[in-house]
Amino acid sequence: MQHRVLPEYPAQARSLRLEGPVVLEAMVMEDGSVHDIKLVSGHPTLARAALDAVRQWRYQPYRLNGKPVAMRTEIRVTFKLPKYPDDRRSARPIPYAQLRISSGRPKSDGTGAGQRPRSQKVAG
Repeated sequence: MQHRVLPEYPAQARSLRLEGPVVLEAMVMEDGSVHDIKLVSGHPTLARAALDAVRQWRYQPYRLNGKPVAMRTEIRVTFKLPKYPDDRRSARPIPYAQLRISSGRPKSDGTGAGQRPRSQKVAG
């Protein structure tokens, strides 16, 4: 990952105490840009925040035999609220709690023969 924009927890989702994963499927192009993002699962309010952030991401391109290739990637963004909802120590927006990225099938032949990135988990 070369550039990652962190999704913000939507105010409406915070007030409704919505939590959970948003699963997206996207195409990482040869230049590392993210295109063709589709919602696989997740609450629509949380999904909008995840989509807005992921659109701005930039990957180091996947490589097959040393050449950049486009690859379909699954992205999981898990939103989790703080344990104590009345904790007002910070006026900053609440970012996501976890971000998990897993990848798979390259676009070219569908075999998964390209460089397969490791799953990442980042605490917020």
